[in-house]
Amino acid sequence: MHPEESNLSIADQSPSQVHHNWIYRRVALPVFALLRMGASPEKLAWSIAVGLLIGVNPILGSTTILCLALAFVFRLNVAAS
Repeated sequence: MHPEESNLSIADQSPSQVHHNWIYRRVALPVFALLRMGASPEKLAWSIAVGLLIGVNPILGSTTILCLALAFVFRLNVAAS
């Protein structure tokens, strides 16, 4: 093998991209995006907590109505709820 061939093989390799797992892409990145858009961390935490608490309700369709109603009453982030 010639020295210039080994340099070409190293130069052709690109750095590996960071691949995040599914949970990070679906949970953390949207929360970070909401924080960057100006949502306060406290309101965002309350929005997520209310959404999770109401989201376990087994009556179909009621979760959306309850989340929207409580988000407007307590002035929480509707998208996070």
